[in-house]
Amino acid sequence: MKIFFKVLICLWGVGAISADKCIVSVSYLPVKVEFTCVGLSTLNEKLNSAYKNTTVITIQDSNLMIIPSNLFSSFGITLKTLDIHESGVRSVDTNAFWGLVYLEKLSLWGNKLTTIPADWFTHLPNLRVLDLSFNNIDTIDYKVYYTLPNLNELNIGYNKLKGIDYNLFPVMTQLRKVEFGNNPLDWSYRVLLTWQLDNQRIDYRGMWDDWGWMSSAIQECQNNGYATVPDVKLLYCSFKRLVGFLNKNLSSGVQSPSLLNRDNLSVQAFTNLNQCVKSKVKVDGDLLSLKLLETLLPELRLIENPTAIFHRP
Repeated sequence: MKIFFKVLICLWGVGAISADKCIVSVSYLPVKVEFTCVGLSTLNEKLNSAYKNTTVITIQDSNLMIIPSNLFSSFGITLKTLDIHESGVRSVDTNAFWGLVYLEKLSLWGNKLTTIPADWFTHLPNLRVLDLSFNNIDTIDYKVYYTLPNLNELNIGYNKLKGIDYNLFPVMTQLRKVEFGNNPLDWSYRVLLTWQLDNQRIDYRGMWDDWGWMSSAIQECQNNGYATVPDVKLLYCSFKRLVGFLNKNLSSGVQSPSLLNRDNLSVQAFTNLNQCVKSKVKVDGDLLSLKLLETLLPELRLIENPTAIFHRP
C-alpha cells in the first residue's frame, strides 16, 4: 500500500508539471520530498511548482549560466540537499543560498565555475558535504575555510588548482574526508597538503591519483636532513629511493607476480613520480637532475617493463 501511494504521488506530480520538465517525488520512512528538473534555461518560474516542504532539489543537464539570489529561500526550513550539476553554471550570486540554514549537502559538480568566493557559504551554518569537483576552478577564497566550520566532506577534485593552502585546513575541525586529485598541483603543495591531512587524520586515500607512498618518501628525505619542502632536491631524493627499492626487488632471485603486476602500488607510485620528475626536469633544465636520470636510466627502463628482468644479459 505504501509503495502504491508513493507511485501514485509521483505520477500525479509528473502529470501536473511535466511541461516544465520537472518531477515531484514523495517518499516516507524517512520523509523525503524531491523536486528534480532536467534541461532548464531558467529556474525562477520552475521552482514555483515545487512543494514548500521540499527536502531535496536536483537540477541537472541544464543551461543555467547563473544561480540568482534568494531563489531557494522559501525552502529554508526543510531543504537538506541542493544538487545543481552539469548545468553550465558559470557564476553564483552572493545571496543565492540565503536562508538555507538547514542545508546539509551542496553539489555543484560538473559546471563551469572558475572562482569560489567565501560569501557563497555565509548563510550555510549546517553544511556537511560540499562537492565542487569537475569544474574549472583555479581560485578558492581563503575565507571559505572559516565559513564552513561544520563541513565533513569536501570534494575539489578535477579542477585547475595549482595551489591549496594547507595551513587553513585546521580551521575546519569537523572535516573527515577530502578529495583533491587531478588538479595541476605542484609537488610541494601536494606533499605539504597530504602531511597536514595526515596530521588531522582526514581521509584522502580514496583519490584516483594516490600519492601516499611518495609523500612518505619525501618526508623521510626531509627528516634525514636532505632538504626541506619546497626544495626540488627532496623530489629527486624520494625518486631515487623509490627506484632503488623497486630495482632491488626486481633484481632479486625470486620474482613476485604481484610485484611485476602493473596494479602494484609501488609500480603505480613509480609511474606517477617518474612523470612528475621528468616534467620538473624539463621546466628547470637542472643539470644535476638530468645527470640523476641518466644514472638511473637502466633501472627506469627495467621498472617501466618489469618482465625485462628475464631477458637481461
